[in-house]
Amino acid sequence: MNALLPESIPEALDMLARDPAAVPMAGGTDLLVHWPVRIEAHDRTYVDLSRLEDLKPLTWKA
Repeated sequence: MNALLPESIPEALDMLARDPAAVPMAGGTDLLVHWPVRIEAHDRTYVDLSRLEDLKPLTWKA
């Protein structure tokens, strides 16, 4: 498993563009939801968006 920690939104977008299979995540729950069952599938890249200050004002309402 690879975890990338971008410091800006443009950097995060660049990381995601360079690896189309990378999975954006905003916390550990996303990691558990996407955790593969097969051991050979554990070689996956995640881009952690949780530290990006510009995204923190976003909220979700049901």
